[in-house]
Amino acid sequence: MLPLKSIGKTIIGIFLLAGCEKGYDLVIPEPFEMENVPEFTSFQEAENMDTIAVLTFGNSFSYDALYYLPSIAHSRGKVIISGNLVLGGCSLERHWTNVKESFVGYDYFKDAGMEHQYLTGYPIEQAYYDEDWDVVVFQQAALRSGDYNSYVPYIFQIHETMMRTLKKNVAYVWHQTWAFPEDSDYDSFESYKYSQNYMYECIVAASCRISKELGSRCFFPSGTAIQNMRQEIGDNLCRDNRHLNDLGRYTAACVWYESLFGEAATTISYHPSTITEEAARLAREAAHRAILSPFSVWQKE
Repeated sequence: MLPLKSIGKTIIGIFLLAGCEKGYDLVIPEPFEMENVPEFTSFQEAENMDTIAVLTFGNSFSYDALYYLPSIAHSRGKVIISGNLVLGGCSLERHWTNVKESFVGYDYFKDAGMEHQYLTGYPIEQAYYDEDWDVVVFQQAALRSGDYNSYVPYIFQIHETMMRTLKKNVAYVWHQTWAFPEDSDYDSFESYKYSQNYMYECIVAASCRISKELGSRCFFPSGTAIQNMRQEIGDNLCRDNRHLNDLGRYTAACVWYESLFGEAATTISYHPSTITEEAARLAREAAHRAILSPFSVWQKE
């Protein structure tokens, strides 16, 4: 693996935003240097487990990120038990409403090792007790992912409810999602000036802040891994105007694997047959770089 260095300084700003749908406006601050960037460890480093059960409050982006994770884990002699609560475009605000109202209607994607289930009309409260969860993952809806103000108070309300409901030693983890392709025609991409780099910087700022406030000991920087990979192969990681293709999914799954099990993504040998060995190697390196530097893009020396 080639030596790496960080590109420039990571920046963070305070973003004053007022929603996330079409017509959503951003008030753009002058960026300033990020201070007190959190340091993360892997879940495995703290717990020394080869089987990890993960519950995700998700949407289609978590579906993409988790797509190849069970296969990667299996190839390394590990087991992922995953429960993914999915509603398309679901925001933290919507998840919190669903928690309060004991919502019945999620798509629930359940992986137990290499066994897969897809259940519809699933009750959110049933998911709490479906497994003895080790990790609970939160993320924000794609359009709101760069807007810290859209996270609160909902993330803390969900977090507090889960802390009262689940076992005491659950790890709560933030999933940093990715910026849209530069040529995305998604209507609300206008909120980010139709700029992938600007959207990524907003996501970095918000995800850094929320991970510190949650006290997360590990972190899933899929957004940074995707940007790292874009530096290598160009903007060819999405199958439409925002969702990942197979190579993008593989890149994100490598991030989750390393963050959970503490084994460098570069040691993974499995890759789906739809991508080449060289592309898989680049994806694994991009993921590993993101773990080393989750809030800034890296480049080769």
